Amino acid sequence: MSEQDKKEVVSSDKIYPPRDGFYPPARRSYKQYHVGYSSPRARECVCGSFPVIEQYVLDKENDRRRVPAQLFVAICPNCERRAVGEGSPEQVLASWNARHITEDSELMQNKISSIDIDSVLHLSDSVVGNAVRDAVDLVKRKHEVMKILKDPHISDMKSEAFYNELKIVKANLRELQKFFMEDPIMMDKDGDALLSAIRKLLYSGLTTEKRLEIPLDLVRM
Repeated sequence: MSEQDKKEVVSSDKIYPPRDGFYPPARRSYKQYHVGYSSPRARECVCGSFPVIEQYVLDKENDRRRVPAQLFVAICPNCERRAVGEGSPEQVLASWNARHITEDSELMQNKISSIDIDSVLHLSDSVVGNAVRDAVDLVKRKHEVMKILKDPHISDMKSEAFYNELKIVKANLRELQKFFMEDPIMMDKDGDALLSAIRKLLYSGLTTEKRLEIPLDLVRM
């Protein structure tokens, strides 16, 4: 693969470039929420899984996700236990191996004895807000990849790489579409209204009439 091909393959490769002592993330679907480095030096979680060294949610530059990632957290993809602190992969791995686990993630292991509806609504707002941002980013990426694939001079190797990425992007968009329409965490939110808001974010330059011609389908937006 040429150097140019390597620069343009998939977003996770850009966020998590090769790093000594850590394995790069494998391709995963939207259902698999934790994507990041793994390490042969990581201690096994008490639940039996191994941690993922993923980008910290506030690792941003100019209000956008920093690429490549610079700040990380260590978290178990199975039980959601999280190491205390953010920092380099080496720092968060050391925190994990020392069994420095956040109090909140330990509390999450207990069964719910009572429900605070305000907290549940706050959680819903946070999860759905992140899903909306993911949907906007994925639709934009779909357009970028489709534009690249239309280039008559694209190499066969690059074409295959981007075609595979396009399939993954569309699959993730279908998962998000299902999430907005069916997931219980949506609470009292209207799926069509959220899809309409996503459409408006993507096509803010269009008139209302033109924008309404675009279906409320993330794959077709």
